Amino acid sequence: MTSYRATLLILLALTIGTTGSAMAGKRKCADDYRRFCSQWGLETRGLQNCMRAHGDRLTKLASGD
Repeated sequence: MTSYRATLLILLALTIGTTGSAMAGKRKCADDYRRFCSQWGLETRGLQNCMRAHGDRLTKLASGD
């Protein structure tokens, strides 16, 4: 029973940690969008080109590195 609880606690901690870092990544991407390319609509060719043009200045989480 103790092993079962320990396993559940570890899984819960991993899930929370992963969710937190995913949210941080989304926030960084949104910040980059507002800083560099907010004049372009989401899912447009202009936004894709803008992000490529500013790729060297994007945060690591937003650029996928």
